[in-house]
Amino acid sequence: MITDAADGTALALLYHLNSESWGRSGIAFDPNNVPARRSIADPRPIALDGASTASHVADLTARRRSCRQYASRTMSLATASALLRACYGVTELRHETASWARWGRAVPSAGGLYPLEVYVAMHDVEGVPNGVFRYEPIDDCLASLAACRRHDVEQAVFSPEFIAQANMLVALSGTFSASQNKYGPRGYRYMLLEAGHVGQNLCLAAVELGCATLCLGGYDDALLNRILGLRTLEEAVLYCVAVGFDKADA
Repeated sequence: MITDAADGTALALLYHLNSESWGRSGIAFDPNNVPARRSIADPRPIALDGASTASHVADLTARRRSCRQYASRTMSLATASALLRACYGVTELRHETASWARWGRAVPSAGGLYPLEVYVAMHDVEGVPNGVFRYEPIDDCLASLAACRRHDVEQAVFSPEFIAQANMLVALSGTFSASQNKYGPRGYRYMLLEAGHVGQNLCLAAVELGCATLCLGGYDDALLNRILGLRTLEEAVLYCVAVGFDKADA
C-alpha cells in the first residue's frame, strides 16, 4: 500500500503514461480473459415499472447512436457554440471577490476545480476557418492554435476514416496538478470521471441539435499531445468525441 501522497500521485501519472491503446502498451488484448459474473443471492428477478414516463432526457438517450460515416455538410456557428457550451460551458457565477471568481459549469467537478481543457479541430463550420482551437469557457470564445492543423489531429486517430467530414473533433485534456494538488492520486480518477460527464453532455446535446457523435478512445496519445503542444507530464488528452451530421440522414 502506498502511504506517501507524492508517490501515489506519481503512480497515477505512470498509470496514464502506460495505459495507451492496445499494441502500444505492450499488452495484447485477450478476448477470452473475461471474468465470470458474480452469482447473486436471490435469483428471482424484480421487474421494473414498465409504465412510460415522458422525459426529454430519456428521449435523447434513446436516440443517441455512434456515427462512423459523416455527411459533407456545413455546421452553423450557432450549433457549434451550443455544443461547446453544453459540454463545458459556464452556467453561473457562484462567488466573486475583487481578485477571484468561482464559476459553475455544465458538469460536476471535484472541488469545483474544473481541470479539463477543451480543444476542438474544426472543419466546415460557418464563420470559423478550418483549424484547431481551444475553447475558453469563461470568455465563451475560441482561441486559435496557429501551429495546429485539423488534418494532423485527425491522423492521430487510429481510424481517421470514421471521422472524415465530421465538423468537430473535440479532444478533452486534463491538467494533472490542477486536480492532484488537492486530491493526490485520486485526483486522476476525478479527471477521468469529469471527462465522461463532458462527453455525455456533448453526445446528448448533439442529438438534440440533429447531430451525430462518435466517442473515441483509440488514438495515438503521444502524437496527439505533441500536435496540440501539450507537455505530457503536465497535461494530456484523456478522451475525444467527433461531432457532425450522419451521412445516413443526408
